[in-house]
Amino acid sequence: ATQLDAAASQPHEMALKEYWVDLRKPKPTAKDLRRLVELDAQLVKNPQDAKALAARSFVLNDAPAQYRLALRDAEAALEIERSRGSAHLERIYALTQLSENTRAAEALAVMERAKVSRADLALAYGYLAVAELEAYRYEAALAYATQSIEAEPSAKRYQTRATILQRLGRDAQAQEDLQKAKSLKKKT
Repeated sequence: ATQLDAAASQPHEMALKEYWVDLRKPKPTAKDLRRLVELDAQLVKNPQDAKALAARSFVLNDAPAQYRLALRDAEAALEIERSRGSAHLERIYALTQLSENTRAAEALAVMERAKVSRADLALAYGYLAVAELEAYRYEAALAYATQSIEAEPSAKRYQTRATILQRLGRDAQAQEDLQKAKSLKKKT
């Protein structure tokens, strides 16, 4: 939170260069700021707290969309604890939001070797599927979407893959995925 406050008093270019804060992104809510202050306090007490670094990365990725700061925290957490699934996820999410999909794919390969949960892998594959879809790289998006479903099927994941299949002109397959999504929604 202190970096956000310090950056806010600077011209936009300086805030980006010095603090890695993009002032065009939404400001965090009071709740987010309180959580950031709590996490900052935890990290003052123990700068090697990988869990707190990953949690702060999540907050920074979420509401204020401060992806560079989130990436820095996620990478710091991974330096301390290589197998922390949440830090891997936040790193990949931040990279995709920064349109650094190649680095995100490399981070995913590291995550796969770290032996994290299938649920975390499913989320990471999903992040990359959406990022590649937004970059109009439909075949890559399809591969990630399929991996996401294989790791942990969900209605949302089938819907994402259906969107990709539609863009590829595979309407029959897209309809199959939409039916699977509908079926999964009924079960929940």
